[in-house]
Amino acid sequence: MSTKVKITGNVSITTSIILMVIGSFLIKYRNIVIASLVFLLAVSIASLGLAIIVRKFRYKKESSELYVGLAMLIGGLLAAIFTTEIAQYGLVAIGALFVVFGVILIVNHAGKKAWFYMSLGIVRLVIGAALIILAFTNAGAVQSTLALLTGIVAVTMGFLFLLLEK
Repeated sequence: MSTKVKITGNVSITTSIILMVIGSFLIKYRNIVIASLVFLLAVSIASLGLAIIVRKFRYKKESSELYVGLAMLIGGLLAAIFTTEIAQYGLVAIGALFVVFGVILIVNHAGKKAWFYMSLGIVRLVIGAALIILAFTNAGAVQSTLALLTGIVAVTMGFLFLLLEK
């Protein structure tokens, strides 16, 4: 018996928009990346958590989405408040979140042999890994170049994910 984790359409659309916003931010402000990006991501995650909570109460669904929404809202607000203290760890956490979403996409489509969606999962894995690596780079030129490349890929993939949403 296997259990699949379902990412709802709203979450997928929201992550696509977040990818495009993050990518645009990385392209424009690649020299002040870490703390500002963590703040932007924290606010995005808190907003996504609030949207999940509102949807749960509006449609009175029987699911555990409320706990996920609360965790995202609280975690996002805490990260926004303590941005400077957790900048490096927050970027790692966001990268890990994209890695998890990528793994979920790959696992959900592996049995169906949907290679296209599996490749999109791999791209999410790569973006997550790039964000994690970005958190640990110190050299200005290396960080700036990596931020630019990650930004271009994130905007492109966010737009592609948005277009391909079912």
